[in-house]
Amino acid sequence: MGLNVNSVKLLLLAHARGISFEHVLMIGRQSLSVTAGDIRALMRLPIGDEMKGNLARLTLGPDVYSEPFFELCGARRVESMDKTAYEAATVLHDLNLPVPETLFARYDLIVDGGSIEHVFNVPVAFRSYMQMLKVGGHYVCNTATNNYSGHGFYQLSAEIFFAVFGHANGFRIVDAFLYEEDGRNTWYRLSQPADAIRRMTFQNRVPAHLLVLAAKEADVPLFAEPPQQRLYGAAWAQPGVDVIRRQSALKAAVFRWLDLAPRVKWLVLNTWNTRNRFRRDLFQRVDSEDGI
Repeated sequence: MGLNVNSVKLLLLAHARGISFEHVLMIGRQSLSVTAGDIRALMRLPIGDEMKGNLARLTLGPDVYSEPFFELCGARRVESMDKTAYEAATVLHDLNLPVPETLFARYDLIVDGGSIEHVFNVPVAFRSYMQMLKVGGHYVCNTATNNYSGHGFYQLSAEIFFAVFGHANGFRIVDAFLYEEDGRNTWYRLSQPADAIRRMTFQNRVPAHLLVLAAKEADVPLFAEPPQQRLYGAAWAQPGVDVIRRQSALKAAVFRWLDLAPRVKWLVLNTWNTRNRFRRDLFQRVDSEDGI
């Protein structure tokens, strides 16, 4: 597990907007998986001269862990949680199980650089993250979302983060992004549609990841109502109205009119989807040097 250039970029931009790094918990002891070239790119961010100087002094290499990076961001204490001590984690706990109350409201920042997809009991892990944060604290996550099957147990969609880290549970999504693992590190800001039946779907050819920054705004009972996907909430609110199929009516009519053979139809559809993979109203491209 490690913090790559995209995780570090999100953390630097979060720090620049004043988010506290005073007491940090890494989920898994994270290596610092950035290169000298990555550092040069990160220095173009709007992060201030002092932080740029700090980045220039970072030690890089295959066996470097991330504690020094967090300390440069102002952390007074950096802990790491894992099931065993094989990477010298400081807090030993299996995230499939609830965390003890002694860890509640302990941390200002929890950073999951790619662990949640490896945990079988995802809802239990999410609850633990939320409980361990102080009110006013933040959660940062980088997780695989597409074309990474076999890497972990799951590939998580944006929908679950917007549903879990919402007002009902005392949280707010500050920002969420998608990036493709294609060497360009282009980010797309996710904008949850006002229309609940519009799914935040995309189809692409390379591994894609989500970056999520969420804030804890209140300490409330968690999951008093289980999170539901908004699409089905809209359908249940309008019995007798097929809102789920409403979006595809035009597309279905076009294919009926063209009368394409099934194999040709799906070839045309999938070619179109992968070339036009991100709808601009839901996935807004972010320039590499933009802040958040």
